[in-house]
Amino acid sequence: MTNIIAQTDFNLQVECLFAEHSGCAFAALRFAEPKFSLFVEGETVLAEPKGSPRFPYGTFCELEEALTGNELEAHMWHWLRSGEAYDQFLGMNVCRFGC
Repeated sequence: MTNIIAQTDFNLQVECLFAEHSGCAFAALRFAEPKFSLFVEGETVLAEPKGSPRFPYGTFCELEEALTGNELEAHMWHWLRSGEAYDQFLGMNVCRFGC
């Protein structure tokens, strides 16, 4: 069985990706796609750009309503720090790590 990245490591790496690309780049309204998704390879979190083969297997924040500017940035930090991003990553990868 492959080891799953710990939440603290996941969050630290995502914080760096937010600083590099902005948290807003990992969010989109429902049924839309963001600029990047978060994909984990081994113990490294990557920003997979839209259009890459791994993009659909990554996770991102799906927004219920349009947010902009500081409101969106605050929402993204909450999504990360509340554990929602990590839980979503785990949910999408249960079979990958457990089957």
